[in-house]
Amino acid sequence: MAGFSALAMLPDADVLPLALGLPDTGLFGHRGLTHTLLFALAVAVIAALAAKRMGLRPLYLGFFVFLVVGSHGPLDSLTHHSRGVPMLWPFYSQPIAMPWRPIPVAPTGLEFVTARGFGVALVEAMYFLPLLLLSLWPRRGRWKAGLSRAVAGGTALVLGVAACLLVAEVALRGSAIVSRLEAPVLQELALKERKRPVRSPSSSRQSTVDSRQF
Repeated sequence: MAGFSALAMLPDADVLPLALGLPDTGLFGHRGLTHTLLFALAVAVIAALAAKRMGLRPLYLGFFVFLVVGSHGPLDSLTHHSRGVPMLWPFYSQPIAMPWRPIPVAPTGLEFVTARGFGVALVEAMYFLPLLLLSLWPRRGRWKAGLSRAVAGGTALVLGVAACLLVAEVALRGSAIVSRLEAPVLQELALKERKRPVRSPSSSRQSTVDSRQF
């Protein structure tokens, strides 16, 4: 399960170029290309080929790898302050942000190892505690099963994630513990919103007129 946990975080490897000074925009910024379902499919194909060489069921393992890596983008689109994720690129290039956003925003890069990052990780652990305990339950021979069992297990996993988020929204979001942990994140987002310049419709129309003059 440690390997699948690492794969679930693989899309966030896109923060490494940002640490080198590259711009955080477009498909090569954070929550860009690596958060698409196409990227998850590519990783799943590589995992399936590796599973075949190891004598495992390639379709079974590849399906779960696709599910784990591909879940990162949709879950990011459920965060409090999401700029959207181009999950369906290249078929649909617009970033997608869900109207329901129960997941706190995690900091990226080295900021994740701060008190704020630990708080967000703790909130998410509380949200997904049932699935975390289930993943630690010992099993044997699961990668020898067929694709139909993989689809059933994947469907159960998706429903389990949805159930955990619904329970967290109803039972945990109003609790003092979660509210205290989320407070620094929400305060930072509020400060960012205050600092963002507000452009009036008249100014935007004026800038459009000025641009047409050149």
